[in-house]
Amino acid sequence: MEDWRSFMEDIMRELGGKANLSNEIYPLVEQRSQDLGTNWRARVRATLEENSSDTESWNGNFDLFKNSKKGSGNWILREFDNSTIKERLMLWEKIKKIPYGELDPKFIRDLKIYKGATGICRDGNDLCISVLNTGENYPDDIYEDGILYHYPNTTRPKSFDLNEINSVKKCRSLNLPIFVILPGNSKRKRAIKLGWVEEFDDNCEWFLISFGESKPERPEKETEFVGKIKRNKKQRRTSARGNNQPKFRVDVFKRYGSKCALCNIENKNILDAAHIIPVEENGTDDPRNGIVLCKNHHAAFDEGLFEISLPNFLIHTTHENLNISELSLTTKTGKTPHENAFHERYTK
Repeated sequence: MEDWRSFMEDIMRELGGKANLSNEIYPLVEQRSQDLGTNWRARVRATLEENSSDTESWNGNFDLFKNSKKGSGNWILREFDNSTIKERLMLWEKIKKIPYGELDPKFIRDLKIYKGATGICRDGNDLCISVLNTGENYPDDIYEDGILYHYPNTTRPKSFDLNEINSVKKCRSLNLPIFVILPGNSKRKRAIKLGWVEEFDDNCEWFLISFGESKPERPEKETEFVGKIKRNKKQRRTSARGNNQPKFRVDVFKRYGSKCALCNIENKNILDAAHIIPVEENGTDDPRNGIVLCKNHHAAFDEGLFEISLPNFLIHTTHENLNISELSLTTKTGKTPHENAFHERYTK
């Protein structure tokens, strides 16, 4: 059985969305599949628990099943009620009528979009309804099409921060929009964007939230690599390393992991997502045109103090004392950039 998650969704739908593990779920699973293996009952139970925020085994990705009473073996398929999406989109229609950047905080509270002094606000169903960014702690992580939102790390009990983080993850698994509250045109005003949680990274501790009227589609499979795209002057001007293009940063870190490809530094705060074909030369934001480098080795890369040879991605230095500890590009995931990216960088 390759896709247990989808299989268990189908089983629960066939059982009407509610079923007991021993009396109903196990018998139907055994009846529906011939490719179960020896420990299939444990795999069934684990699949339910790994995809349920009601259990300690939840993997944080999909929140599909509800454990109605702990220890009873009673499970519910958490088919999402579309009324919550409709309610949020109706609120968005009200918000759009007010000029951008001119929202009064009281109006936001009256809509029950935000309350209290917290970065992540949850609704009555323990789902994130909004995230707040004041523009003070991470100003460079806001960009035209979205925001790189950092996990809360407060002095409150760890369970409080974890519950807030999980509430955002649930919105991703349920395709539920959230409101992103941003600084307004003055200190007394706010701006709001409609956002969709696209990605999260527990290692780097951030969410990628895209802005838009509907959730953006992202291809599941890699497309043909294109090294360069036509960029306008605004894109080239706003793509400085200080901003580091949050979406590109998330994609690159997701592909390679948080480790410098030339040394052992793994602290995400001093790691960059570096373009191989530079933005100034219309290099694409495809993560295969990127690599994770610490800030020192990123600067050395830009200055041409070392080169990468193919096909083994060997590192050749032209200067001493660069503190390069790897013989070839080394990533946490084992994935490497596209060879054509280096071909185009070094062939002019």
